[in-house]
Amino acid sequence: MDKQLEGCLASLRDAAETVRSHGDYIDLAPYVNDFAELCKDLVADEHVSFAIAIVFDEDTGIFSILESLLHGRDKAVVKARELCWSFLSSFVKKIGPRALPYAPLLKEKCLKYFRRDEAKSVQAAALTPLIVLLESNMALMKPVNFSVDWGIGSMLMVEFRKAKTNGTLKSHIMQLLGYLVEYFKLIFNEDNVLAILKLCLDTLEEQLQLQQPVHVLLAGAIKCLDSVLTWFDSSLPAGGSVDNAKRAYMYIEQVLWPREDLKRYEGLKACLRLLSRHAGLFSMRLLEEGLRNLHWLQEYCCIHAAAHT
Repeated sequence: MDKQLEGCLASLRDAAETVRSHGDYIDLAPYVNDFAELCKDLVADEHVSFAIAIVFDEDTGIFSILESLLHGRDKAVVKARELCWSFLSSFVKKIGPRALPYAPLLKEKCLKYFRRDEAKSVQAAALTPLIVLLESNMALMKPVNFSVDWGIGSMLMVEFRKAKTNGTLKSHIMQLLGYLVEYFKLIFNEDNVLAILKLCLDTLEEQLQLQQPVHVLLAGAIKCLDSVLTWFDSSLPAGGSVDNAKRAYMYIEQVLWPREDLKRYEGLKACLRLLSRHAGLFSMRLLEEGLRNLHWLQEYCCIHAAAHT
């Protein structure tokens, strides 16, 4: 199996280098998918360890392949970069805590290529390994081995504004900002967190005024808000002030209530998770409107269940 893994990765690396050096057209997707399938099916500990070693090798692993493909503008090359990041996300999820020794490398490479890549879809994909890493290992992550500072937050907010109408990219940026605040609370001061909170609330307000909001962005903003609320003292109103609490609950309620497209439930799920984690912050509102919300949720669940029978 080790030889198969090494040979498959070498074939991908050689194909990527050929594209870089000669500009030849090669469909790289099968190479990426073949290696991803091999890694997905690994069970034996020694095979997983070998895969980790070759994937994260800086000279010959997945990052060297991304470097070879970085400046290609052909759609197939852009798609190959996106697939590489998608593979890396699934691989980080598969190996779980074993990814922690590579956390500094992942942070460095993901943010480096996120800033250097011109394709918005690839930029969005480049953030997913970091999001998965934080989701999977939040209890084990330490600032000392991740080197988080406000410079990262500031850079992400600038990139958020540059993303313009790309909902997926903006959603991933917001999720990452939220996780950084939640898992590295001491790194961020009140002004930093309030700036991110304002970004969340302004994004929700803007999207909810549209006849057809971008659902992936709504969900990302709610997930970010969920994380950011963990930073504030629970004895204060949500978001540290009455005005922020009112705005937050108003937007949560608008996302929860029925919209035309009930098949898009990621935002609903994010809202329910937020309320379950921060019910105390909105206790009076939830008590007042609990029955109405319960009736609607029952109706929605019936509709959703019927659609899948």
